[in-house]
Amino acid sequence: MISIIRKYQILICFFVAVVIARFLPSPGVEMSNLGFLNFFIIVIFLCIGLTFDRKKIKNIFSKKITTALLWTLIASAFLSPLIAYLISTEMGFKPDTLIGIVLICASTPTLVAGPIMASQMGGNFEISTAFSAIVKILGIFLIPIVLVTFLGSIAKINQITLILEMIYLIIIPGFAGQGIRMLCENSIKKFYKGINWLVILSNFALAYIAFSCMHNQLCQITLSTVLVLLGPCLIVHLLHILITSQFGKHILRLPRDINISVVITACQKNMAVPLSIWAIVFAKTYPGAILTVVIYYLVQFFFDSCLLSLTGFKNKKLSSSDIA
Repeated sequence: MISIIRKYQILICFFVAVVIARFLPSPGVEMSNLGFLNFFIIVIFLCIGLTFDRKKIKNIFSKKITTALLWTLIASAFLSPLIAYLISTEMGFKPDTLIGIVLICASTPTLVAGPIMASQMGGNFEISTAFSAIVKILGIFLIPIVLVTFLGSIAKINQITLILEMIYLIIIPGFAGQGIRMLCENSIKKFYKGINWLVILSNFALAYIAFSCMHNQLCQITLSTVLVLLGPCLIVHLLHILITSQFGKHILRLPRDINISVVITACQKNMAVPLSIWAIVFAKTYPGAILTVVIYYLVQFFFDSCLLSLTGFKNKKLSSSDIA
């Protein structure tokens, strides 16, 4: 029982956050008004900076690796939201749903789950780590362009303001955390478990505040609403994996381990980034978009976990806290 709780702790936190927001939204709304959304986003990326081991990024670059990195960036930042947009418009989704699925698909990779999962599936851990870090930083500046391209007709998005906000909420805390780690790395390692729990609790707080702000829409959500979103989210994720892998294998002719690293890095989406953008741009006008973000995130986690179990690699157990 305890092992199950540990494995799915971040998912349990999201479920508890939804339940509390459903019946007790007032504190979450007040926390939003006081700016706690930004506070918890800063905490998450500060913790990411504290725990990211830059030493795992070695001198790995060559012409083939550079090509793979470029394809990872394109597949993560442009291909994924393109697939989401085309399927969403073809199925006639409402603006909230369209915004939600494009938003998380335009998000950056995870810095922990991607490399772990790639290595378990036969990929290169160092390459995955390097790709995740580089695509994450570059992606922060590409997301506003992507959102304006696909969502500019239904939502007002100020690219400059969004980029500045993301630098303030994501880039600066991340580099600050890495700077602190450089100064006292041995001391930081002693607090890894505490930092991990701080990230989990911050994600819980973000989810609670987000769902509290969409309390009216939350009350109208039914099981059929969720089931209707599960299929398209799975289709988008599956198509993204297939196109990314086949292009890398047959067109770029990447070695198998590098191609696996590319696919996992490009297709694993971070949760905190779309939450922060939702809070900055869409929370007031399209609060329901957060539901699609969360559902896609959960679909991604369960599908990739099943895919991982089928590969037979068991070098390290992956939990939902890694994906956080």
